[in-house]
Amino acid sequence: MKISKNKKYFVMILFVVFCLCAHALIWRYGVPAEYRAHINAYAARNNLEPSLIKAMIKIESKFNPDAVSRRGARGLMQIMPATAREIAENFNIENYNVEMLFDPEINIMFGAYYIRMLLNMFDGNLNMALAAYNAGMGNVEQWKYKNPMVEFEPSEIPFKETRGYVRKVQNAYKFYKGARKLKRLITPKKP
Repeated sequence: MKISKNKKYFVMILFVVFCLCAHALIWRYGVPAEYRAHINAYAARNNLEPSLIKAMIKIESKFNPDAVSRRGARGLMQIMPATAREIAENFNIENYNVEMLFDPEINIMFGAYYIRMLLNMFDGNLNMALAAYNAGMGNVEQWKYKNPMVEFEPSEIPFKETRGYVRKVQNAYKFYKGARKLKRLITPKKP
């Protein structure tokens, strides 16, 4: 069977476009290898999907362990110092100091614990837990009291920043879940 030159060029162009898109997605959403073990370990410990932790880190800090927000949140999962102090007390960590939030393992451990706590508090509702992670539990409780629809629809969240945050994390979460499924499909099984 002979393939015309036009079809060859078309296939080559499609292949190049596919490779460029794949490269862009990996560059944009790739997870640095040094964080994978911590993400998997603390996701498992807190009965979370690693994809959720990856998505949160991507949106919170773009995988920058030295990130500091305008409000003072620190590290990969952008944890506020006051929240971290409470978590450190729960874990009986002696000599805790705020600089420890720049340690990727501690930051991921605290962030995974905190999002699990929020998921438990909001009966597994991911929208509410993410909103509380971003805007605080008190704000989310008020929103829920004033408008019960806020539980089901991120567009009902009154803070623009939090509304955007929930949507971005949800989209990244879907991407990482899809990438994980795809990896399982294309990775050969070990005998």
